[in-house]
Amino acid sequence: MKRILKCLAVSSILAIVGISTSCSKKYNIESSMELTATATTIAVKANVNDPDKKINAKSVRARVIEIASDESESTKTTLTFSKLLTTENEVVINNETQTATSLEVATKYRVELYATVDGESYSLASDTITTSAQGTSENDPISITTYEEFKEIANDYSAYYRLDADINFGDQDYSQIFSSDSKAFKGTFDGNGHKITFKQTESNQYLGLFGIIDKEGTVKNLDVVNANIAVSRSSNTFVGLVAGLNKGTISNVKVYNEGDNSPEFNINATLSGTTSSLLTYVGGIVGHNDADATIENSSINANIKSTIKSRTTLGGVVGTNNGKIKNTKAVNNITFIEDTSSSTSTTVLSYEIGGFVGSNSGIISNSISQGLVDVSFKANASNSSRNEELIQALGGFAGSSLNGTINNSVANTSLVLENEQGPVMYVGAFVGNASIRILDDSHFKNNVVIAKNNKITLDLIKKESDWKIKTKDSDDKEVEIDRIFKFGLINTSSKTKQDSFNEANSFYVIGEFTYTLDDEVDTLPYSISNTDLSPKASTYELGQDSKVIDYIKENI
Repeated sequence: MKRILKCLAVSSILAIVGISTSCSKKYNIESSMELTATATTIAVKANVNDPDKKINAKSVRARVIEIASDESESTKTTLTFSKLLTTENEVVINNETQTATSLEVATKYRVELYATVDGESYSLASDTITTSAQGTSENDPISITTYEEFKEIANDYSAYYRLDADINFGDQDYSQIFSSDSKAFKGTFDGNGHKITFKQTESNQYLGLFGIIDKEGTVKNLDVVNANIAVSRSSNTFVGLVAGLNKGTISNVKVYNEGDNSPEFNINATLSGTTSSLLTYVGGIVGHNDADATIENSSINANIKSTIKSRTTLGGVVGTNNGKIKNTKAVNNITFIEDTSSSTSTTVLSYEIGGFVGSNSGIISNSISQGLVDVSFKANASNSSRNEELIQALGGFAGSSLNGTINNSVANTSLVLENEQGPVMYVGAFVGNASIRILDDSHFKNNVVIAKNNKITLDLIKKESDWKIKTKDSDDKEVEIDRIFKFGLINTSSKTKQDSFNEANSFYVIGEFTYTLDDEVDTLPYSISNTDLSPKASTYELGQDSKVIDYIKENI
């Protein structure tokens, strides 16, 4: 016996939403269509129920037709609905949405939903809708006041938006709507001084409120409050509370916790991939700040915890910076655990961890790192093939700065290093590892290290024999190589300059460093005895650059 479906006679257009329903007289088919328009897009949500299975597979389409002022019509695009569910009893499309893009602003369109039935084109529903003028300029933005409205940014990634109320996404897990290059945010989002709270636990390559901000995209005047990301992945990952990957502009954005119910960790990332091509970027605000991207006048006060088995960069503001950052402050507690104690991978790995930035190849100015960076390495000490290539860089401001520039900036950071296992380790009160090619004042000017009330704690390898690594040379003969440990204000990869910036006039040090060695290590092993553990720079007085002094007074 055939199931007879009633026709729902509904037709309405409310602002930018239209719903139309059709019930075929010739065939037992029920369908509905919901239209949603932005300035340049029309989203078509379709429902089709065909119990007699008359519709040809994958033949449901929507024709988007522009209606000119003289009522003439021209087809602009055709959308195909592919999620046709065929059961034993019926053919169904259930709330599938397809979107027409690149349409004209404030223009009327007719949308026809149709399918091929018994070899002929058959109309299922038809309605008209006009694209909006709203969102086409900063003076006429689309207002957002709810989580549902925020998600509708996916209908138009290029529009102008303004947040007109605080939004808490609630207990629901925020599913990333900016998940790929084609879905990157390309518009302008003005937070208007309001707050957004969210949590995210899904396994996505790009994690954060905006996932990917494209080069045309701008996010500004926004507070991200009590946000929380917890992720476990084994492939390429970009993590930041504002964006995993930023190619555009982030301006006047504040990230912080408030209230008694703030999360214990704002970012808790467990990343376990071990292939040499794996890319892992973790930053409090942005995971990776791309070339030509900008972060300015922003701040973060949060917690970051990462358990890593892959090569990674980790920083309080950004993991890796290739763009520009200025007038930005990080107050973070960072915990980094390199947990490969059971790994047998021989992959070349590297870790760059800094209070402000993990790895810098861009330009940073007028910025501050403040807080604690606690790093623990649990690498498999017996895996010499792997450890031979392991490079670790830890810095109060930057883990590494390779051809990068850092000026007028401050490291007010305590460092804790435990159980160093790699063959090469750089620890810098300001930068762990700097490229030998940038040892000049044009790349480091008027920077400050605040040693007073900050500690550097080193829990190093205890057995002298463990400072040797057995490996094979180019002739496949077994040889021993020394582990390298460099400690100072800033270090370089040069074998001849262990503390290259101890005499640099471009640094000011306030107070004296307090460093602590594990009780069982009275002196450092002979393999690094030529490294002066007490940086000479700590004897310098604060310089007379009034701009630097004033900046510290205002921001510390």
